[in-house]
Amino acid sequence: MRLIEIIHHLNDENYPPWSSSEADALKQMFSEYGYQRDEDFPPWFSKMLSDVLARHTDQLFYDYDDTADSNMGSILFELHRNFGWNIDDEGEAATITFPVTRMRVLLSREARHPNGLGCNSLTISRLP
Repeated sequence: MRLIEIIHHLNDENYPPWSSSEADALKQMFSEYGYQRDEDFPPWFSKMLSDVLARHTDQLFYDYDDTADSNMGSILFELHRNFGWNIDDEGEAATITFPVTRMRVLLSREARHPNGLGCNSLTISRLP
């Protein structure tokens, strides 16, 4: 399944369905950030969405990438502001809640890898 289809599926399961103009705006937003193909997205983003769709819990550590991290932070903001996703971004961390499927993602921008080095992380869990 293509990433844009996963995003639409997650949206339709958890939030009001998008109109065709909103779906087009989503594609345009990704394009403006340079994400036109699945392989353009950071691997952690693709894995996160696939795992949430499959209802898999997981934890992933990944390295800082200033450009990708900045772009993805902006995309999360846009998903919240323009597309109605439940995202609470506090700077050092962001929480994405999928209320109907009862999944939650915690993105930390100030994590510590098990090897002791600083990194980013994401934790996917089920809501109680």
